[in-house]
Amino acid sequence: MNFCAIYRNNFDYISKFLIPTFTNFKGFDKFNFYFYSNDSTDGTEELLQYFADKYDNVNFFTQSLGNKQFEGGFELERIQGLALARNQLLSLRPFANHEWTIFADSNIFFDLDIIDRFLSMSKPNSGVAFSCAGVDYRYACKLHDNCFAYYDRLAVIDSQGRQGFEITKNEKFKWSCSFPFLDEREQDQYNSNLPVRVQSAFGGLTFYKTQAINKEDIFYSSQIQKTHAIRNIPIYLEHWDFHARLSSYGNLYTIPIKVYRNESR
Repeated sequence: MNFCAIYRNNFDYISKFLIPTFTNFKGFDKFNFYFYSNDSTDGTEELLQYFADKYDNVNFFTQSLGNKQFEGGFELERIQGLALARNQLLSLRPFANHEWTIFADSNIFFDLDIIDRFLSMSKPNSGVAFSCAGVDYRYACKLHDNCFAYYDRLAVIDSQGRQGFEITKNEKFKWSCSFPFLDEREQDQYNSNLPVRVQSAFGGLTFYKTQAINKEDIFYSSQIQKTHAIRNIPIYLEHWDFHARLSSYGNLYTIPIKVYRNESR
């Protein structure tokens, strides 16, 4: 399995979660890691360089670009910076010849049993991307006790082409821990632990077919513009374009395997 991520000022996350989680895993030497960072000021790049120097299966690329740092949002300048960073990560291709490659956000927590759960899941052979359900510790799921809500509605484009914020305006929408389905058949399929086809989803962690993302015509951009269905302002996301390109090699799915975002951990 390959594991890929971009980081910026993520020293605590990397030192307290990422490195201990993987180095304590008995299959650590079967992973290949690819990391990119730019303009960190908290020791992130030094830590990743140490990690790469210590282990032969860790690859790391860093730059000093002087890019502005954003706390969040979907304005064009931020998405352009993210697309640039993700493409710099892709410059480390070809990724090692594992069947699957994980792309993960820098604030996502997970247990390594998600890999076994994903591999054992019944998956269509046509699938090139399987996005986990990213839920957020800060927001409660309205359907289940002691559960958290799916957060990455920005990345969502469902099977019918509806964007996430458009879905949330619908009277049938329920704020829950699952991908925001409006189609009950798709929701039932998801609840049966089966992948459901979508046009785009990320949720903080996605399994990609390595053969597909090693293609030179697969990259990120900020070219796709949509309108926020609630605020009526332009919004952008680098994953929309990336997933549109991937769709020429196979189908994209969302899967009911939860990973967790916590900005404060």
